Amino acid sequence: MLVSCASQKTDVDSVKVDDSDYNMSDIYAQNWMGGAPGSSTGTDLYIPTRLLGDPVEVHQVIYKGKSTTQAEYTDISRATVVAHFKDGQKDSQMTENPEGEYGNELPIMNPKAKNLKDDEALIVFSRNGKRYEKVIKNVKQKPALPYPSMPSNQSN
Repeated sequence: MLVSCASQKTDVDSVKVDDSDYNMSDIYAQNWMGGAPGSSTGTDLYIPTRLLGDPVEVHQVIYKGKSTTQAEYTDISRATVVAHFKDGQKDSQMTENPEGEYGNELPIMNPKAKNLKDDEALIVFSRNGKRYEKVIKNVKQKPALPYPSMPSNQSN
């Protein structure tokens, strides 16, 4: 059982951003599929850093019920952060015996995540040492990106 009290509140601000400051089409998600046998699938969420301010350090991104801490700049210009959501993460052990579930990772979900719509993402980040949360609305879904498979070594 998880219990929370007022003494555990963190210093987190909601970011107020004028939506005219960025082009909504710049914020998008794209599913991807690995082409090699046994490779994985997932979703990448692309977020312009001008939406969050600069410099930023992204701590957590929540999108479509999934949470990730895997976020990085796409290039040296630091204009875009991409958050990686990999499908089929490690399975948890579920048993009637609580001791059989030892080693399972506890899900860390922000309370604001339960109110997100299907086209919204929550970003938890810090800028200049201060922690912020930002709900991004109108995330566009781009067509899936299938990566090519490795060429076969079979000769004809």
